[in-house]
Amino acid sequence: MRVALYARYSTDMQKPETIAVQNGNMRAYVAKAGWQEVGAWADEAISGATLNRPGIQALLAACERREVDVVLADELDRVSRAQSHTAKVFERLQFLGIRLVTVAEGEITRLHVGMKGTMNAEQISATSRKTRDALADRHMKGLNTGGRAYGYDLDFQLDARGDRIPGHLKVNPTEAENIVWICEEYAAGRSAKDIAADLYSRGVPGPRGGKWSASTINGNKKRGTGILNNQAYVGRPEHQRQTFRKDPETGKRHAFATAEGVKKTAEVPHLRIVSDELWAKVKARQEQTACPHGPEVTPFWARQRPKYLLTGKVTCGVCGSNYGKVGKLRSGCHARSNYGEAGCSNNLTIRIGELEEQVLAALKDDMLRPDVIEAFVAEYVAESNRLARERDRDGAAHRQELKGVEAGIQRLTNAILNGVDATLVRDELNRLGRRKAKLEDLLSQTAEPSVPALFHPKLAQVYRDKVEDLLAAYSSEASRAQAQELIRGLIERIVLTPVDGVLRVEMTGDLAAMLTISQAGGRKNTPGAEASEVRQVKMVAGTGFEPVTFRL
Repeated sequence: MRVALYARYSTDMQKPETIAVQNGNMRAYVAKAGWQEVGAWADEAISGATLNRPGIQALLAACERREVDVVLADELDRVSRAQSHTAKVFERLQFLGIRLVTVAEGEITRLHVGMKGTMNAEQISATSRKTRDALADRHMKGLNTGGRAYGYDLDFQLDARGDRIPGHLKVNPTEAENIVWICEEYAAGRSAKDIAADLYSRGVPGPRGGKWSASTINGNKKRGTGILNNQAYVGRPEHQRQTFRKDPETGKRHAFATAEGVKKTAEVPHLRIVSDELWAKVKARQEQTACPHGPEVTPFWARQRPKYLLTGKVTCGVCGSNYGKVGKLRSGCHARSNYGEAGCSNNLTIRIGELEEQVLAALKDDMLRPDVIEAFVAEYVAESNRLARERDRDGAAHRQELKGVEAGIQRLTNAILNGVDATLVRDELNRLGRRKAKLEDLLSQTAEPSVPALFHPKLAQVYRDKVEDLLAAYSSEASRAQAQELIRGLIERIVLTPVDGVLRVEMTGDLAAMLTISQAGGRKNTPGAEASEVRQVKMVAGTGFEPVTFRL
């Protein structure tokens, strides 16, 4: 009888000598049975939950060539731990007329495949469950349970015996600066592709020394991957962000997003890199550029960053169609461009650059009107007072909670000093210690109780400077993306109507946006300033235009 030997061990945590031990057991069995060994195949450090193993595949190929009469393994779980795979191998060998034998069980029958296969599959499930539970416990203690994320270094800490305590991380200052810069640039309106190109051009090493790419920064929001989605950067690392399942056909692992209720979040303040305020801006930008699914979704082209300042804002006063590029540098009615005179009678076009210049000039005039500046000053003072009240309220609550936490720590410490076993209160003491550190960090960022904001005599000038800076920023390539987004928010629509051979331009602007444009984190809807404003200008087709009148 020609016999083929097969040996396997699962992980690189086991010793390679395991293969030699299994082969020794099998060769003793072969000698006793009087068989002839024709080959030995093995898979080292490969899980038995997959059939996508080079050793077992080579063995099965030899079986297909009818080079083998018996396949021998030390135990059935060496062939496979997955019940379906065990059955598949058994059925194929049966078809080929080849016996499957193990040292432990003898000749394998359908009863072995059913019972032993079920036991092996259950062992895989039990091992996975215990591993997940152990990792979840480590995570809730603030320890790292996976690979080292970008922005952190391993923190080598030793226990009382001098052995390394695994799972401790510390912030890498250089990489942390890069993370903050990425978040700031993204929140300011730059694309992940542009940011990655900037980092690459400056020679900044990517995660694990690789190259930066848009996917490295964007990642997958649902799975919590990528620079913009790692909650550890705000001191709240997530566990079980994604689950992995093996394809029964290919044996390859596939990642799936975990439901929100399954994820576990720990508070680890010392791992914070990004402030909550900046993180909120990043999340808000992600929501704006998200790709939703459903019957009422924003069209793809509406979610893209406009190439020109007024893209999508200008319409024809005759037919209502959009104005867009009809030449290299000119803009005209789309209906007229696509369908000729049958589509629209408006055949006047304008230079894109001239329209933008006049719109910016009109915006500047409107935003620097005395009544608008007065409204801004009043709103600024009101907003400052509101934020101060919120800080005072939060600070008082944090100080009160901190007193309770410190009292709890003192009670547990006294209990240990009075003879209580420290292991009984260790977890609670650690939890209170982490909460104390978190509260102290929050209070360090909170100012003392505020006084009502006073009117600063130069506040109006600050507003004027902000307006000037905004318009100047649009002229700079580095800041144009953010400035364009802000300026577009001031303009609701522009209507171009031909009147006696010239275009009358009606610009409708958002007065509320004008009041909040120079306030970092200001409220979007300003009470008492919901009205829009319409400005009329006149332009001679092909030669530019000039402001003529206002109307509200």
